[in-house]
Amino acid sequence: MQTTFTLKSQIEKSWETGTVSTNEYIFEPNNHTNVLLKEFFTEQNFKLADFSKSMRNNSGKDHDFLGHAFNLTLIEPEDFKKRSLNELITFINKLSGEGINKADLQPEIKYITHLLEKAETNDFYFISANMFDLAHPKNKNGAFYTYYHLVIWINTKESKITVCQIAME
Repeated sequence: MQTTFTLKSQIEKSWETGTVSTNEYIFEPNNHTNVLLKEFFTEQNFKLADFSKSMRNNSGKDHDFLGHAFNLTLIEPEDFKKRSLNELITFINKLSGEGINKADLQPEIKYITHLLEKAETNDFYFISANMFDLAHPKNKNGAFYTYYHLVIWINTKESKITVCQIAME
């Protein structure tokens, strides 16, 4: 039986250098993370409009939006890398540049770090074009939009999945 995901909350924050969209979904109890990831990343569950306030606010109007940050037909659960909190924060801090002091990090990086630190897990699933060599088939076939990163954490006790989409310049 296919898992049903219901959007519980949406938060979107923007800065000059980027936007962070965080959506929380509840699902029927299921403890199998790989199954959850596979069933979540379908067009009926992972909708572009869920992650873009400008799309929600302009629905029905004709705009040239870039489209989804990820090509769902090319991404598989195995493409996500499981990271600990420390590994993920180290990677995300590097998005501001090498050797940047914590106080000088971009505001969206500070915000994301805060979100991750208060998550009720130490298992995060992360995907980004930066993880793959430019010649990798996933990059060559347009699986990712270069400036987007996606972090997912799952709380199986509370049956919720949190998806954080990061768009940076």
